[in-house]
Amino acid sequence: MMSQSSKRAFAGGLSSSPALVYTLVEVGDTFSEFPEVSVAGIHHPASLAGCLFSAKVLACKLAEEAAHQAGKVMIWIDPACLLLRPPMQFLLTPPHKAAFRPVHITNVGQPAGQPLSGFWQQIYQATGNRIPDYTLQSHVDAREILPYFNTHCFSLDPSQELCSKWMATLEELWIDETFKSYLTDSLHRIFLFQAVLSAVITSFLNQEEIRLLTPDYSYPYHLQAKIPSEKRVKRLNELTCAAYEDESIHPDNLREIEVIEPLASWLREQVGI
Repeated sequence: MMSQSSKRAFAGGLSSSPALVYTLVEVGDTFSEFPEVSVAGIHHPASLAGCLFSAKVLACKLAEEAAHQAGKVMIWIDPACLLLRPPMQFLLTPPHKAAFRPVHITNVGQPAGQPLSGFWQQIYQATGNRIPDYTLQSHVDAREILPYFNTHCFSLDPSQELCSKWMATLEELWIDETFKSYLTDSLHRIFLFQAVLSAVITSFLNQEEIRLLTPDYSYPYHLQAKIPSEKRVKRLNELTCAAYEDESIHPDNLREIEVIEPLASWLREQVGI
């Protein structure tokens, strides 16, 4: 709800653009005041039973199909994100066919200059064995890794069918008995979905076709205390898309970041005094 409210309040020319909300639960008339919003109920896909974030992957696939049919760029925003300025970098023009941020923290990322782990090796094999010849730096812990992208918010050209390829590859790996040996720890189980998407992106798009969003997109407020001081944003108003996950975003509860008007009053109204 807050994600859509922030879009209407702060997204500028995109504030009234059509939006699809995919949900696993009944939401009733929650979005009745948002005529631009359509709500679709989904279920965890049976083909990915037990796979974490499988419903998100399915929702992205469905959103991609809808955007393709409408002839629009697909923009994904997680529920625990706020749009605080017009997100113009999501609008893709040649040569860009996708726009992403690097991951915040390396976690299961493949370190640059090291032999491929079995986890990444099999993921790359499943996506055409096109191993990137360039690296990215994770935002918070500043590690050089092979391209590994965050999924709080992103955009893509739906004609590339990247989300369909994402789901199909994840389904293939999920039933592979050999691959299951790489999923014995929580980190690999949690971030499998994101690793597969990253491999799909770099397998089907060239480096120049991938726009790297600036750090004000998908800014990890929930990791504010861990962000190096030179990268830490001091004012919430400076962000375009803020990810907050389980953190409170009430102005009185913000930690190591300030907020000024008009955003402060808007947050009070949304969260409650």
